[in-house]
Amino acid sequence: MNRRRLHETEVTDIIFHKKNNVSYLCSNIGVLFIRFIPFDNFPWLNCGFSTRIGGVSPDCYYSLNLGFERGDDRNNVADNIGRLAWAAGFDEKKICFPSQWHTDNVRITTSEHCCSEGFRKKPDEPVDGQITNEEGIVLFAYGADCAPVFMVDPVHRATGLCHCGWKGTLNGISAKALRLMHEQYGTEAKDVYAVIGP
Repeated sequence: MNRRRLHETEVTDIIFHKKNNVSYLCSNIGVLFIRFIPFDNFPWLNCGFSTRIGGVSPDCYYSLNLGFERGDDRNNVADNIGRLAWAAGFDEKKICFPSQWHTDNVRITTSEHCCSEGFRKKPDEPVDGQITNEEGIVLFAYGADCAPVFMVDPVHRATGLCHCGWKGTLNGISAKALRLMHEQYGTEAKDVYAVIGP
């Protein structure tokens, strides 16, 4: 595989593959990612879940490894994040990473939390949930055996993303994020669309 960043001059076409009543698989430049049907009605929202297909990482990391702390070369991971960003249509410089310490801590995420050039800017404090109403901010969460929960308030254009491990789930991290969205942005639970990711 070509180990380079994609350039804006490259032509890309997203191909949609219907999967079920909740989600569908998309492919672009060889990168596969999942979109959620309940969020398709909000053109201002770009939400999805990555797969392992379409990256540059070799061997046991094959191929779209997005984890900086797993032993893969950091440049490979940054390239993979760049490939996903290009394929899915978001700005990698606007990614806000959580620390994911299996807590119920939720952060109000702003542009000051964004990383640079796809390299992870890890928060100093333990964070497993993030909320924002800033346009262009990319909330990010890793999932293995923990579920990501995506929340969208289309009325106030606010979003939340929680990494829900068993401890965070037991301690109500998603409910905590929803309460914080209400306090910060006026979100009402009845208006929220939520999806539990793979």
